[in-house]
Amino acid sequence: MTKEPKDTKNPKDKKTKKKTKKKTKRHPNGGGRVSSTAYATETAYVGPDAQVLGQASVSGRARIEDKAIVSGRARISNDAVVRGAAHVYETAFVGSNACIEDCAEVFGRALVAGDVRIIGKAKVGGSCLLSGRLTVY
Repeated sequence: MTKEPKDTKNPKDKKTKKKTKKKTKRHPNGGGRVSSTAYATETAYVGPDAQVLGQASVSGRARIEDKAIVSGRARISNDAVVRGAAHVYETAFVGSNACIEDCAEVFGRALVAGDVRIIGKAKVGGSCLLSGRLTVY
């Protein structure tokens, strides 16, 4: 008769958890996750449920809020805000006072600056430039 092991959890699960935690750290301004390969200045805000992953960078007074994700080689700077469940990825750039929110996505080589708002389920990608004062739904 064999005895059941006391710990029925897979030991590999513990290792996976540890590795995941090592790959990200909490940002000092907001407590969000920043991967070891990404960069977020101390002046930027990364909210408790937000993530900065890959080789992405967040600088200036930019804010990553709610459950937003910035990944790939995307750059967020100045006073830009990414919030809600928005996702900015690949090599996209969001700067000035731009705001990406709700479930919007900005990707590819898109450059978003000025007083641009991208909201709802809008997707902006490819090689495009959005600037000035406009809203994309």
